[in-house]
Formats: sequence, C-alpha cells, structure tokens
Amino acid sequence: RQRQMCIRDRFSTVSGITEMGESIDGLVSIYQGQQMSNSAAMIGKQALVNGNLAQLKGGQLGGAIDLATAANDVRIEITSDSGEVMASLGLGSQLAGTKEFTWDGVTRDGTQAPEGRYHLRATALVDGETKVPPMQVYGTVSSIQLKNGEVTLNVLGQGNVSFNNVKRISQ
Repeated sequence: RQRQMCIRDRFSTVSGITEMGESIDGLVSIYQGQQMSNSAAMIGKQALVNGNLAQLKGGQLGGAIDLATAANDVRIEITSDSGEVMASLGLGSQLAGTKEFTWDGVTRDGTQAPEGRYHLRATALVDGETKVPPMQVYGTVSSIQLKNGEVTLNVLGQGNVSFNNVKRISQ
C-alpha cells in the first residue's frame, strides 16, 4: 500500500512538472508575441547602430561617435563607394561621450550629393595622437523578426541587427 502511494506521488510530481513546463512555454510565447508587437512600432523609424556605412536619404545622413576621452580636431570623412571624398565634417574639440552628427549631402564643391550609400570614417586628436573612435550610423528599420528567441531588426544598409545592439531609435 505504501508502495502504491509512492508511485502515485511520483506520477503526480511528474504530471505537475509537465504542466508547469507547458505553462512556462505559454508564458514565453506570450512574451515573444509582446516583443514582436512592441518592435513592430519601430518599422520606418531610424535606428542608431554600430557601423560606418550610411544612406543619404532626403538630404540627410546621420550618425554618432563615441569618444572615450576629450579630443581635439574631431572629424568625420564621408566618401563614396568609389573612394571619392564627398565631405569632411569638422566637429572641433569635444568632451568624452557620444557625439551625434548630421550631413546635409552638400559636397566639398558645394553641389548636392546623390542619394545612396556612403562610407564614414571618424578621427580624433587625443594628446597629439590621431585616434579612430567607434562609430554608429542611423538606418531605417525596414522589418523585424524573431530569431532564436531574440528580436532582430533589418536596418537598411546594415542588415540584421540584434535589438540589444540598437543604441537609439528616432523619427
């Protein structure tokens, strides 16, 4: 009789664990659905992500650099796919931190650059030495997906980017 109770208790425990696992799976599914729903609002918005390729669209191209320390003569050089220098943005002296910049598409000779992809390179003078600070660029979020339980954004010009790697979202 005691053995029957022990077997029944074990079945009851196994059944309880199975039900708890199904409940957790259901909660995970609800959570992932909420993540997708919340992330869908980002479609069409600008995401700031690591990278040095950006799209000039509507006469605007934007990004940011991360300065670990204060720097002098901070510059952003913008080049075409063929390597032609289109513009050089002088940001002057900057304190440590994230510094955003924009380019209006006006080239060094005063003409408007065509819309499309451009390469960016940042330099900063720190204690007399030229440094290359990390750079982020803005790109339009074109779609979202759930991949291996993680939300990823398809950012034009950057490909799929983990939501965890998005620095900022703006209009």
